[in-house]
Amino acid sequence: MNMSDKDPLTASLLPGRRAVSLRVLLAGLVAAVVSLASVLLLVVTAGADPHQPTWASAAPPSPSRPPAVDVATADLTVRVRLQTLGDQAEWVSADSCLGAYSQLHVQRRVHSGKVAVAFDNLQWRKADGAGWLLERRLPDGPDVSDLAGGTDPDALQQTPATVVEYPPGALDLHLPEPLPTDAAQLEMALLGDNPAGMDSGYLLARILDLVRVRYLDRAERAAVLRVLADLPGLEYDGPGQDVAGRQGLTFGLTGEGSRILLTIHKQTGEILAWQRESMVGRDPDPVEVVLVLDRTRVDLPDGVVHGRMPTSPQPMSRCCSGSAETPVEGV
Repeated sequence: MNMSDKDPLTASLLPGRRAVSLRVLLAGLVAAVVSLASVLLLVVTAGADPHQPTWASAAPPSPSRPPAVDVATADLTVRVRLQTLGDQAEWVSADSCLGAYSQLHVQRRVHSGKVAVAFDNLQWRKADGAGWLLERRLPDGPDVSDLAGGTDPDALQQTPATVVEYPPGALDLHLPEPLPTDAAQLEMALLGDNPAGMDSGYLLARILDLVRVRYLDRAERAAVLRVLADLPGLEYDGPGQDVAGRQGLTFGLTGEGSRILLTIHKQTGEILAWQRESMVGRDPDPVEVVLVLDRTRVDLPDGVVHGRMPTSPQPMSRCCSGSAETPVEGV
């Protein structure tokens, strides 16, 4: 074999037969690595449930980058503001959780007569529509903005709770799992069999129903924001905060004698809260408030034994390290 037949690097390091031996050794090493990777892949996927959806959150969080545009103060149209918010949406720790259940802590206050009736819910929902609801009745307040101890963990644990178990299909959203992350496809899925000319209020209500019962990862949150961006009549009211004091961006939609106000987190794009105001009188009168206080994914709710929930309140559980609480300092 002539030296010219060898590649320059191999020829300079291992002349003669030693160069051939190195090629053989490298080829064997590559084959071994490929074989080992195949075995590991089989081990990882062997226990996977073929009926369990692969969540878009399976991708690991990417490093946070400074936003290119300040969506709170920049001179943007509502459409561009929401599209930009979707493009710049940051990861939260729960986005990397692959638990089978969406777990949400939601509070709802609504005027009933002369008082505001309030409920605190821990919800668990699986992709097949099965799940549990652990509900507490909070003390009545003078108005829907009165928290009445609703964010005090100790007070909540001491409040009697009822547990309802839902069979598969009972919590069905009539949407594909995982959700489409293309805005046009998601809008079609949200509209379902309704005519394309359905008003903005209907589509917004469908989005809020989704946020109320299902964890949305980064890609899904971005798709929701892009659907909102094309919602006729939606207005930007500027930076604000919800009744729990969490900072965000406020958007409003007015129609049929009422106005819906959304509070959206500036960094993550999460819909933190919304409230409905009556526009019948001279001044807007809040009549309903919904707060999504916490959200994540878990493999199984804490306290579940042989497929049944306990009758006593349970704390929020975590499926991954770190908190899924959204940072809310500043706007």
